[in-house]
Amino acid sequence: MIWHVQTLNVGVVLILSEGFELASPDRISPEMKEKIGNLSFQNYRPTKKNILVIGPVSSKKI
Repeated sequence: MIWHVQTLNVGVVLILSEGFELASPDRISPEMKEKIGNLSFQNYRPTKKNILVIGPVSSKKI
């Protein structure tokens, strides 16, 4: 029997303390942008700026 191992891309929901929110892109340093790579960050809802949806994250990095 041959097994094929594949990676799975998943998303992450990050809940920050009330009052915290994602920084605007102009406040993120070039070094941090390089570390972030092609991850997408967005608010879960416009009214819930402290809840972020992040992805895709490779299952190899988890």
